[in-house]
Amino acid sequence: MSLVFYFLSFLSVFFSFLIMISIHPIYSLLYLILLICSIAGIFFTLGANFIGSLSVVMYAGAIMVLFVFVIMMIKDHIQNIYIKLNWSMYFYEILSFLCTMIIFFILWVQIIKEKNKILSFNTVFMKNIGICLFNKYFFLVEFVSLFLLASLLVICLCLK
Repeated sequence: MSLVFYFLSFLSVFFSFLIMISIHPIYSLLYLILLICSIAGIFFTLGANFIGSLSVVMYAGAIMVLFVFVIMMIKDHIQNIYIKLNWSMYFYEILSFLCTMIIFFILWVQIIKEKNKILSFNTVFMKNIGICLFNKYFFLVEFVSLFLLASLLVICLCLK
């Protein structure tokens, strides 16, 4: 199981790197969908099945499809932005590479420091999440549902 966890972690880092170096926005979004799926796989290996399935359905399923449609509709504007920002592209690539190296260094130090410790994971069941959501966080769940309904109505009014 830990081999699958490390493989999915490597895929997450790899897809993140591909997102940063990709020139076309559609390819970046496709890499982002693969990144979200690999992170969902990490959640599945950690025992958080509900969060993994929720991230696939919500992020990779709904939000990414919306981003793909928006980018397809404003394709000309994005190409003009890339032409204008071409001079500063090298600066951002070097900055992102340095930030990535800092993160790898911090992770490497943590791996060396905690080399002999054993990781343990707890399984969270969906029934426990449902009980917690509708007992302790009932008003918060209702507020979020009303907020989503209001945002849906605002979007419908803006599209008219």
